[in-house]
Amino acid sequence: MKDIKHLCCIEGNSLLEVLTIFEKASTFNLPSGIALVLDKSGYLKGTVSEGDIRRAMLSGKTLQSQVKEVMKENPISFTEEMSIKEILEKIPEELQKRNRRSSRFLGKIILVDNSGKPTRVLDYHELWEQKVAIHRHLVVVGLGYVGLTMAVVMADAGFLVTGVEVDETRLKMLNEGQSYIHEVGLQDLLKEQIHKNFKVARELPEDGDVYIISVGTPVVSNSGGKKIPIMTFLESAC
Repeated sequence: MKDIKHLCCIEGNSLLEVLTIFEKASTFNLPSGIALVLDKSGYLKGTVSEGDIRRAMLSGKTLQSQVKEVMKENPISFTEEMSIKEILEKIPEELQKRNRRSSRFLGKIILVDNSGKPTRVLDYHELWEQKVAIHRHLVVVGLGYVGLTMAVVMADAGFLVTGVEVDETRLKMLNEGQSYIHEVGLQDLLKEQIHKNFKVARELPEDGDVYIISVGTPVVSNSGGKKIPIMTFLESAC
């Protein structure tokens, strides 16, 4: 985990010291342009951005002015246990609390632990891109051992997954939340995700973003004794 202490300062630090934090952030692989203001116990109290310093200088402040004169108190933060989806859904509410109408200029998202101490800083736009990526519709064709386990695990990770299976008995079992494959933890995940992020169908959906074929290619020996794969199932799936 990245060491967040390299982005932190206290209210008594000067704006010049904050600019040094901005300058060195990239060397620690941390986002630049933001400093976290902590109280004496290490809890998040506010933030200072490049924009805050620029506006302060225009209003007559100097590089020797203290952080407490320009920092924004009560910054938007979320506990690190929250999912990307939960954070993005919560942002409008947090903006409203601060009388901010839009997330247009929301550059950074701060994560804190359960006690309120900062642990990570995320870029808002990267967070949104991750959310968009993880909500693509995945279609898994063939729900055998590999296909079913992969589909359910991907659904549990947050993807929208449709599993395509021609066997009616299997479809019935899956729709009832019953697995016909033994794999540790699979049954519980299936019950949790079926009709939620995971659904099954006999026909191929047309709105998939990614299609994954997971069917068998059994190997047999030809008349000359050479091992060759049977491609019938793969060709049919394609």
